[in-house]
Amino acid sequence: MTTHLRERCEESIKLEQTMSALYRLYSTHCTEDAKFWWQLHLEEDDHASILAALYKSHLPYGWFPAELLPLDLEALLETSRRATAGLQSAMNAPLPEAEAYRFAVDIEESIGESVLQDAIAKPTVSSIMQLVQNVIGESKGHAARIRKLIADKGC
Repeated sequence: MTTHLRERCEESIKLEQTMSALYRLYSTHCTEDAKFWWQLHLEEDDHASILAALYKSHLPYGWFPAELLPLDLEALLETSRRATAGLQSAMNAPLPEAEAYRFAVDIEESIGESVLQDAIAKPTVSSIMQLVQNVIGESKGHAARIRKLIADKGC
């Protein structure tokens, strides 16, 4: 097990947890769209749990599907820092709705979130990746779903 892979995995789990917390917060601040944000919160929480389970059960044996993680640790750390700062900012003072939604899209399209989304959307022959894709199911495409919400609301 490489240290770099372990760090990328740990940071990816942290990012998923941060986005889960952000979306949970949005579900309380953006009451008109509470169900939408609550659903994304649950999906991000599931993503974090899946990565954590794979980290614990597969990483020590070299079986972790590395395609779920960004190769660029520094870019992943930067995305994680931005997500954490956005969460802390929203906890202190809720962002205007349009700004909050654009921030969510920005993070979803950043390295970390986008790599996971791309990996689970691609055809694969890997049995581990097939399992991940089956477990994640339809809880993907977050950026596109948020963009649709923005368009529907005219934000």
